[in-house]
Parts: sequence; structure tokens; C-alpha cells
Amino acid sequence: MMKVGWFIVKTILNKKSLSIFLYILIALIFMGDVTLHPLTTYIGQPGDAQQFMWYLGHFWNSLLQGRNPFVSTSMNYPNGINLMANTSLIAESAIFGPIALVTNLVLVYNLLFLLNFIATSVFSELIFRDLGISRFLAVAGAVLIAILPYYMAQDMGHLNLVLTSPLWVVLYMVVHIVTKGTIRPKLNGVVIGVLLAIEFYTSLEIFVTFLMVSALLLIVSILITRNKFNGYMKKIPRQSVIYGISVLLGLAIPGIVEYLFGPYRPPLGLSVQSPNIYVTDLLSLIIPSPVYLIHSHTTTFVTQFFSGNYSENDGYIGIPAIILFVWSVQRTWSRSVTKVVFTLVLIIAIFSFGPYLHILGNTSKIMLPWIIFQGLPILKDILPGRLMMYSEIGIVLILLIGAEDVISKRQKTRSTSFIMVFFLCLTGLTWWPRMPYWTTNVNPTLTSALSSGGSLYRSLKSQVVGVVSSDFPINMETIADSGYPFSTANVYAFTSTNENPMNLLNISLFATNGSSVTVSQVRNSLRAYLPYAHVSRLLFMPISVGEKISPTIYNGITDILGQPIKQVDGACEWIVPFSFNSRMVIQQFSDLYNASTRYLVNNKWNTSNLYPLALEKLGFLSPSYQGYSKNEANFNWTGLGGWVGAWGNNQFAVGLNTTAKYAEQIIRSYQHKSVKVYYPYPQVYNSSEVKRNWGTLNNTLQQLLIVFNAK
Repeated sequence: MMKVGWFIVKTILNKKSLSIFLYILIALIFMGDVTLHPLTTYIGQPGDAQQFMWYLGHFWNSLLQGRNPFVSTSMNYPNGINLMANTSLIAESAIFGPIALVTNLVLVYNLLFLLNFIATSVFSELIFRDLGISRFLAVAGAVLIAILPYYMAQDMGHLNLVLTSPLWVVLYMVVHIVTKGTIRPKLNGVVIGVLLAIEFYTSLEIFVTFLMVSALLLIVSILITRNKFNGYMKKIPRQSVIYGISVLLGLAIPGIVEYLFGPYRPPLGLSVQSPNIYVTDLLSLIIPSPVYLIHSHTTTFVTQFFSGNYSENDGYIGIPAIILFVWSVQRTWSRSVTKVVFTLVLIIAIFSFGPYLHILGNTSKIMLPWIIFQGLPILKDILPGRLMMYSEIGIVLILLIGAEDVISKRQKTRSTSFIMVFFLCLTGLTWWPRMPYWTTNVNPTLTSALSSGGSLYRSLKSQVVGVVSSDFPINMETIADSGYPFSTANVYAFTSTNENPMNLLNISLFATNGSSVTVSQVRNSLRAYLPYAHVSRLLFMPISVGEKISPTIYNGITDILGQPIKQVDGACEWIVPFSFNSRMVIQQFSDLYNASTRYLVNNKWNTSNLYPLALEKLGFLSPSYQGYSKNEANFNWTGLGGWVGAWGNNQFAVGLNTTAKYAEQIIRSYQHKSVKVYYPYPQVYNSSEVKRNWGTLNNTLQQLLIVFNAK
């Protein structure tokens, strides 16, 4: 027993192990309150973080219910989402999901952050050591890698973009094979293939950019140092390459098929994000945002003008790092590695500027190389600013090469070494994140109410629920940690459809934070969007402990749906009658048609002044339809998506934005009275075409327009 204890003590005190404890200490300091409350507090800001918690629990929830883990209708019901098109942590969900079954997703989220921080530090240190960097500088470099400005910004909520440790292990294995050799080429190839597959199922964007940067590295190396490059490539066993590619393809094929051909995916020809927003602003290279410890009111004011947001301002390098980088490049330019890395850093940094150069948030007319890539498949969905991660890694490597050169020279002076170490420390200080970093508490009380045996569980189990919330993404963690008891019509993801009725409803209710919305507006919003949401329950979910639904929103919903059947911990549950959907849609068309015919009789069949607000003023149409004045471009529309107006000579038309299900019902009721029917407008109605495109037409709002004779 004494020998075992002594062995453990020696291991802990081993110099090679001390750096690991340093990385753990830095990670725990960075995580702040999360270290003390890992089950109820997570690192980062609310919103995207809860979205990824939802994804983390999805894989095993789907498998246990016999469903495809790559797609889901538990969100965005009935249109669903394609998880491969949403970089949804499928690998981590599969590996760490069982932990959530016995704890919760908040702990899993925090655990992944901690393990990734440590693994990134450890393997970057090992890479630097294999490249000939001294131990002290390798540890310093590993700390800089762990706090890269890219990581510090993305830590605010984008876990999928932070979990890059599998790639660091791959880089270490490749560098180790090239510098030290290998005696197990097949095993190395298999491990590399598995790690790349894990990254593929973690973030398709990071996986693709890693391959792109690797290809650039090969091209630059061939152009600058062909002979040395050929020598390095010969050291990589062919068996490792074959086994690595084979394992990667074997594991990735299911995801590739789902991404390209699976259901619910966004159209492949369309970009899900604008490539000219999330870019590196030229001034962001030297001006820190509030993400960093060293910032001021002035820098915060300036960074507000950068396009995107703080979590996507990945391009900060800082003046100390830039000075040290230029000095190191100049000092070690004779080395081929410096030439290769410097060239790569420059190319990728230019790519990160996006298609046009941004200066202080203003888009200039200076066209940049990324404009060529932004239209290519898959690459079009890459946000250019995120490429700065690779440039920052290259900068750290150059800094270490320069520092190693200074310290290793026998003829070095103390002043030169001091300046180098000083600027390294200053770089670390300017990259250090704000303290305390952002952390967020969850709402465990509501989670208990929604979980099996909870007070809301039985009435909501297996229902399709429309969540009324000022910030639905925050509610995603609550839904996931309670075991996904219901499907929700809300969505926070990239989808195959452009509109989501529940999202539109929440925007209409909470765009003004409930301060100026009226009961009448709440009722009208429900009439406009709820019929298309396909929900059987409406559930107000608070986003924090103690939040209550505003009286205005409560009264508006109650006027339409009656009293809530349950009120628990701030949540309110209403039943949406089965007849509500068709009744509300068909009722609006009927009201518009009847009001129009009354108006025409009253005005001797004159259609010249026929529009909703005129019908309201004459008392033929309820003011709740919210018509517009005639000097507005949309004066023929109602606030609920209806249309009324003159059509040709002595004709009028009534229209409505609706789905195929309700359009068919209305057409059957009014076609015998009509002159012509358009659906979806401007196409003339053809029942065969509607049936052929039913899947699309019944899941999107299209305009139905029926033309009638005025007399």
C-alpha cells in the first residue's frame, strides 16, 4: 500500500504532469461559478447554449424510442429539423448522452467544456514539444492556445465550434509520426479516422474548414519547400493514410447521406447565413471587445459597430501579439517553417475578412478572395470570421519559434530575452477573458414540473405544444432535461421552411417586451398564427425563476382559448380545441366575403373603393382584422393575412395566406360562386398540381385568391 501511495505522489509531482494541473486550474478559474454549481449553472450566455443542450440529449432519446437520431419532429413540428444540417453535436450526444440520463444536460455541457479545454492544452503542448520547442515555452504556448481569442468569443454559447480537441489529437499524431515515426501504422490510421469522424459529427463547418486549411498547408509547403515536404510525406506510412480514410468514410457515410438526401434539410442551394456579416473587421484585429479582461468603455463603444456580435468577433489579435509576431517572423525568416506558417496565416486572415473588406462595421467596395468561395456548395455556409482560429494558431506557433530562437542562442542578451518573455506575457494578458466570464443559471423547478411524475407532465405528455415565450431557445434546455415530454411547434434551428407560426406569434407578442402590446393585439396574433401551428396545447414557459406571464398576454389568450387548465411555477397551460384551426381560417375568409358583398350591395356594385379598412369603417367587418389606410402599400391586406379588393372590370377578389388543408376546404365552399381561383397565387388552381405538391403546400403559407363577379 505504501508503494502504491508513493507511486501516486511521484506521478503527481512528476514535471510532465504538473502542466496538466496548471491547465485544470486555469479551466476551473475560467468557469467560475460553474465549478461550484455544475448542475444548475453553465458557462456562457443564454440562447445558443440551451440549443446545444437540447441536441446533446437528443441522440439517446431518439434511439430509446426507436427513432432516427439524425432527424427530429420533436421541434418544428410537423416540418421537423435535420440535425446534420444544424451541426448538432451528434458525436458528443452519442458518447456523453448516457451521463445525462443519470444527471442532467447542464452537467454534460460543462463537462464537455472542461475536458475539451484540458485536452486542447495537453495535446497542443505535445505538438510544440515534438516540433522542438522547449518545455517552458511549450506550456506557455498551450495556455495561449487554450485562450485563443476565437475560443474566448465562441465560449459564449457555441459549444460545437469550441469542441476542436479531436483535431488537436489528430495533429499531434501526424506531427509525432513525421518527427518520431510509428510502429503501428494501421492502428494510428484507425484512430485518426475515428477522431476525424467525431469532429465531422460535432461540427461539419469546423471539419470542412480543417480539411480546407490542411489542403492549403500542403499547397503552400510544396510551393515553398518542395524537397523538405517530400521528405516529410515519405515518413507517413501509406497504411495509416488508407486506414484513416477508410474508417472516416465508413463512419461518415450515414451523416453524409442524411445531410444530402435526408428530410427536413434546408435547400442546398441557399446559404443559411449571410457571408458578409460574420467577418473579421479590419479594426477588430487590434480593438478588444468586452469578451476580454483588458477593455474599456471606448473599445466597447467602437466594437459595437462591428457587424455580427461579440460571440462572432473572432479576429482580435492585439497590438502586443502583432508586434511579437512581426519580430519573430523577421528574426526566423530563414527557416522554411516560418515562411510556410506566415504565408498560411496571411492567406487565412484575408479569407476571414469575407467577400468585402469591413472597416468599423462599414462594408467597403474592396473585393476580397472569399467572394470566389461563398457560392460553392458547403463552403457557402461557412462564416468567414471563424477561419481566424487557424490564423491565431499559426501566430502562436510563430511566437514560440521566435521565442525559442532568442532563448536558445548562446550569444543572446538578457534584454532581448526579457523583451521576448515580456511580450509573450503581455499577449496572454490581452487574450485573457473577462473575469468572471459569463455564466447562466437554469430553471430546475420547471424542469421537475415537466418531468415524469411532475405536475405538468401528464397533461402535456405526447401532445404537440406551442410554447409562448419571450426567448424560446432558453426553454430548450428545460424541455430536454425533462425528457422531451412533448413535441413543440416552435423552432430554433435551420429548417426547410422560411416561416414558423409559433415563432411569428412570439415575435408579435414579445417584440416590445409586452410593454405596449394590447389585449386586442394578442387576440389578433393568436387568430393570425395559431391556426397554422398544428398544436393541441399552448404553454407559456418562463425563462427564469419567478417570471410571470404579463396580464395583457394572459387576458388575450384567455379571451380566445378560455381559462388555463394548469398554472405551475409560472407556467400556464391552455387546451387548443381541435376545431380551432379550421374554424379561425375559414371564419376569416367568410367574414371578408360577406363584408364585401354587403359593401357592394350598399354601393350599387361599385368596386372602386373596396378594401378592408373601408369595410371596417362602415361596420361590415370587425375592427379586429386591422385593415390599413389607403395611402399604405398594403391597404388591401388585413393584419391577419387576408386580402380584399377590386379585380378587373366589375369583379372583386377575396384572398388569404393559408396552407393547402384549409385552402381546399375554402375552395370547395366557394368555387361554385367564383369566376377564377388562384392557388398558390399567381398560379390558377389545379387540384392535381396541389395534390402533387401537397407536402410543400401544406407546410407553408401560400396565398389563396378567389375572384367573384361584383353583381
